[in-house]
Parts: sequence; structure tokens; C-alpha cells
Amino acid sequence: MHGELFYLMGASGSGKESLISYLRLSLGESQLSFPKRMITREAKDQENHQFVSVEQFEVMKTAGELALSWNSHGYWYGFAKEIHQLLADGKHVMINGSREYLSEVAKIFPNIWPILLDVHPDILRQRLEQRGKDDELAIEDRIHTSKMPVNHPRLKLIDNNHSIGQASQELVRYINQVLEIPAE
Repeated sequence: MHGELFYLMGASGSGKESLISYLRLSLGESQLSFPKRMITREAKDQENHQFVSVEQFEVMKTAGELALSWNSHGYWYGFAKEIHQLLADGKHVMINGSREYLSEVAKIFPNIWPILLDVHPDILRQRLEQRGKDDELAIEDRIHTSKMPVNHPRLKLIDNNHSIGQASQELVRYINQVLEIPAE
């Protein structure tokens, strides 16, 4: 038995962390595992990640302790090797990743289930401006990145232009479909 890896992508402000929080509450850790992502910056909002210094990250990377690692917007992101063991133990795993790194992740985990949050650029801009954490240049960069095409034969688009509840329900239905869990 081998677990499934769900790889959630979307621009900053698209709602990834909100959806992951919803999944934790609605599906629970018994159905999905949510390994902590390591980032070389302090947590923002409701982010569920472990801060590590650039030096710590480099040591972990060099020592082979990371299953995945990438650089985006000037920070390093990664997940520990525990992902391999979780999947080997038959656990299903949800991680928050980068669209720019999808092709590399798919080489490491060929049976990946990539999920892309689709948010219209105007709505994304509004959300980023409301957060007040990015300057105009950073917002433009994030919007530009959000328009980059994502290609994968299993790619699932989740519309998050409306309420987080609608997107959450769509995501739960999709995960249950992949895992062949009957609808309630």
C-alpha cells in the first residue's frame, strides 16, 4: 500500500493556507497528513510552517534531510524526508508547494496529484492589497507568477474566486474522488 501525494499550488493570497486549515478540520489527520513546510522566513498570518535560518536550511539540504527544496521570491522552502516514509506507510499527504517547482516534484514523486488554486488576477490583487504585506512591485510579481501556465496530466484546477467554503468543498470532493471515498 502506498499513500497519495497531493501538491497544492497557488499564488500568495490565493487561499492555500485557508484551504489546508479547512482540510485539517474536515478530513482530519487520520485521512491526510500535513507535514510542516520549512521556510527561511518568519510565518505570516495562519501559515503552518517551521522557520529555519538559511544556514540551517543549507545544512539540512547538504545532509540529505530534505525530500523537496526550492527557492522562490528570495526564500528557501522545503519538506523533510518524512514524506517518503508517510507515503510508504500508506498515508496520504497534502503539501503546499510552488508551481515553478512542480516538474521537479513530479520527477521525485511521479504519482503526484497537483492541485492549482485558480484566482482571477483582479481578485488576487485585492486580497494581496488587503493583507498589506507586499509593496506594489511584489504584488505585480505575484500576479505575473499566477498567470504562468501549469502543465501536468493530472492537474486539477480549484476555483477560489468566491467563498473559501465553495473552494473547500470542491477540494474535499476531489480528494475523496482520488482516494475513492464514497460521498456522504
